[in-house]
Amino acid sequence: MPKRVVSAGKGNAKKEPLPADIKTVERLTAGGCSQIEISRQLGISRDTFQRWRRDHTEVAEALEAGLAAEHKALRSVLLEKALAGDTVCILFALKTRHGYRESAPIEQESRVNIQISLPGALSTEQYGKVIEHAKT
Repeated sequence: MPKRVVSAGKGNAKKEPLPADIKTVERLTAGGCSQIEISRQLGISRDTFQRWRRDHTEVAEALEAGLAAEHKALRSVLLEKALAGDTVCILFALKTRHGYRESAPIEQESRVNIQISLPGALSTEQYGKVIEHAKT
C-alpha cells in the first residue's frame, strides 16, 4: 500500500497515513487484530503506528471506532449464547455486567476483629521478672 511521504527536514522522511489506511485501521481493529498486526498489514513499524495514533486524530478515532464495533459484536454473541442457555456465558454476563457473585455475601457484622497490643521494649531486669512471674 503506497504511503504519502512528507520530508522531515534534516532527518529521514516520514510516512503519513492515507485515507485508505484509516479505513484499514478501523476494519482490522473491528476484526480483533492487535496494533502490531495492523502495523504489519499497513507495512509500517509499530513506532510509526504509535506516532500516527498520537499525531493524527483520525487514526486514533478509527482505532476507537474499530474497538467499539468489536465490543458490540462480542457483546451480541455473548448475549445470544447466554439466552440460548450456555451456562458459562450466562455466568460471565451476570458477573461482569450485573455484579453477580457465586457465594453468599459476607456480612460485615459477622467478622471477628482482633487487636493485639504489644508492650514496649523491656530492660533485661524487667524481662526477667515477667518470665519469673509466668513460671508461677
